[in-house]
Amino acid sequence: MKPLIKIISFFLLIIASNTIALAKEWRGITPLHSTRVEVERLLGPPANRAPIGLYYSLPDEIVVIRIQSESCDSFNGQLGFGWDAPRGTVTEIGIIPKRILTKDRFVNANDFKFEDGKAGFSYFTNDKDGLSVETYKGTVTLVTYSPPVTEASLHCPSVRNCCIDFFPRMDEYEALPFEDEKGRLDNFVFQMREWLYRGALVVYGKTDQKRNQLLKRAQRAKRYLVQTRDLEPQRLLIVDGGYKERSITELHLYMIGGEISRVTVFPEREPPPKSLKK
Repeated sequence: MKPLIKIISFFLLIIASNTIALAKEWRGITPLHSTRVEVERLLGPPANRAPIGLYYSLPDEIVVIRIQSESCDSFNGQLGFGWDAPRGTVTEIGIIPKRILTKDRFVNANDFKFEDGKAGFSYFTNDKDGLSVETYKGTVTLVTYSPPVTEASLHCPSVRNCCIDFFPRMDEYEALPFEDEKGRLDNFVFQMREWLYRGALVVYGKTDQKRNQLLKRAQRAKRYLVQTRDLEPQRLLIVDGGYKERSITELHLYMIGGEISRVTVFPEREPPPKSLKK
């Protein structure tokens, strides 16, 4: 009986080990262990490619496989971006679902750290397995597979200090004729495709009424990008950024996965209501 128990325990240990390994991979692709060649062998040619990654538009998801393109001795590497891995190595996998999913599909509350973002965004991070999940108003908008904490030592060390503007705003405008706005939007979608990014239309205004007006205009802008410029609708979010004195629309760009992928808004502090005169 004891030998049988040992055999059963051995197989249970193997199953548990495989489960842990699978949590660090996506479709057989593992950050810091898979290569660009292996990705294309598994998924086929990408819809778009850039030195920093491969872009796939699959039936159920948009996927960006980020690829190590520089060494830690490069300018960006010395700023602490990238990994000590051969060129062509997969570093992160960013996934935008094309159907409505909730965090429960990915998140075990015991293993994830919760961070409350602004404007309806929430972030759930499991450093142990290198998995993070972004939700917007309860719906999953981004899943990122990264190297686990056990491989954190392979991250390029920051040996150079420099000021680089990572502010996500690409453009902003107030009231524009729609024909003029289309020109801004065309440039916006070009940058998204060129750099394998996603986008956000962020509106600001003094009152809920003004922001609601801008949100309707943002919906019109999104329809234009989806119907005329063939942008996948899941790749563009519309966000109420909150209070600002000026009523403006900002065009934001973000990585799909990677180190700078969190949606950020920068509202102004709303002034206190004026006291009524007696």
